[in-house]
Amino acid sequence: MSALHSPSDVQTALERWLLAMNHPTDPGLLRAAVTEDFHLERHHPIARASLGTAPRAEELRGTAAVARWLTRSPAGTVFSLAGPAALDGAALRVEYTITVKDFCNGGLWLARLDGGRLCWLAHHPAALES
Repeated sequence: MSALHSPSDVQTALERWLLAMNHPTDPGLLRAAVTEDFHLERHHPIARASLGTAPRAEELRGTAAVARWLTRSPAGTVFSLAGPAALDGAALRVEYTITVKDFCNGGLWLARLDGGRLCWLAHHPAALES
């Protein structure tokens, strides 16, 4: 990790983000996970080997916009971490999984923290394999 964020700070921030994503109708969980001016970039799906390079599809700023985005996921959607976070330049890099009923996929999050909460996140979903 960086000198600015201990591994436990990073883990706590990511766990809070997962709680917010897995309980999208609870605004308190989102406020605990992200800064008020949180910036989320959702990217187009891309092959796993190229995760992190897809063009941006959507940009959301602030907790209200992100709260609306979170409610797009179908009921029963579960996000989880697929491995530990690593430093990638100024950002954290962590792979995630998403499960809904029999569907399972994943992707990559690049994130930055401010005061123990996420202030920026790039959401890079993996393309569905044929």
